[in-house]
Amino acid sequence: MCIRDSEQAVQMAALVYDRSDDPAVRSLAFDILTTQQGQIGIMSGWLDAWGVPWTTTGPRMAWMGMPTEGLMPGMATAEQLDALRAAEGAAADVLFLQLMIPHHVGGVDMAAAAAVDAERAAVRQLATAMAEAQTSEIGYMNELLLAKGAAPVDAPAVDDGGGHQHTAP
Repeated sequence: MCIRDSEQAVQMAALVYDRSDDPAVRSLAFDILTTQQGQIGIMSGWLDAWGVPWTTTGPRMAWMGMPTEGLMPGMATAEQLDALRAAEGAAADVLFLQLMIPHHVGGVDMAAAAAVDAERAAVRQLATAMAEAQTSEIGYMNELLLAKGAAPVDAPAVDDGGGHQHTAP
């Protein structure tokens, strides 16, 4: 559960939505774009209401015991985003799916941790819903990759927030 993570998902979804001719990919991109934009609004509203800053000067993901310098797990690099911007049609679809799957795996890991560790029930509920939705989308994105003749992306094991590893579909 991270605003920066969701912002990148929105950016990637908007890029492929404009470049794809595949109704399934466009629908998925629209869903990701609108759902995660809404989640950004919820999370940023909570932070504002609670007087909590949106960013920290410390390492990313320290709140979940995984302090990270640089990109958070699953985040696309600037070069990958540039490649997505340059891609069109089926090539854009495949690249989007190949980038969004690890992005979602990282998001599921964060949401699962928040679902267990968050102090507020509303945060735990949103985090649980986010983890469930993105886990389902990972499986669907791999189905779309297979339908396009591309290899599925291995979904590495993610921590459910309680120290239990599982593999996203």
